[in-house]
Amino acid sequence: MREPARALPAGLPPQAIFLDRDGTINRERADYVKCWAEYEWLPGAQAALAVLAQLSLPVFIVTNQSAIGRGILSRQALDAMHEQVR
Repeated sequence: MREPARALPAGLPPQAIFLDRDGTINRERADYVKCWAEYEWLPGAQAALAVLAQLSLPVFIVTNQSAIGRGILSRQALDAMHEQVR
């Protein structure tokens, strides 16, 4: 279960936007997203990213890919998939 977003203290502008990948912009899979063919955008995610890209803030998509550590996914395959996302 995800922790709810925390509000910034009053008067403190955001410096960047961080989004988790799986379950936020793409559909999470029990067997991991292992290639571009398995990557499925969540409805509205691409439109939301386009809006965020118009802000004067860097947008980072972060991900913890335990599939690499488990030997299910190679770093090269992950990099190729993320290039498609970009």
